[in-house]
Amino acid sequence: MGTEVFHYPGSVEGGKLAGCIQKEIVASMGTVDRGVKFANFMVLRETNCPAVLIELAFISNEGDRSSLTDLLLRRGFAVAVARGVEAYSRGA
Repeated sequence: MGTEVFHYPGSVEGGKLAGCIQKEIVASMGTVDRGVKFANFMVLRETNCPAVLIELAFISNEGDRSSLTDLLLRRGFAVAVARGVEAYSRGA
């Protein structure tokens, strides 16, 4: 259960973006902070820009699953991700 954001190993900017998004989601949505992590996923590796993969919550966890099926909570997650991207863009 919880939220985690992945970036490509060694991607300084990807790590900054991941940190901003993780911080916003946990602060606004109150999810368990599983941290910023790195992984060699193709979606992160095969890009020329900062990239992240966000695990908002886990459908295998009943509490997490219910938050993912609620329209207002999904909107909250989207707003939190957007705020994280804005914070990254401002250099936070």
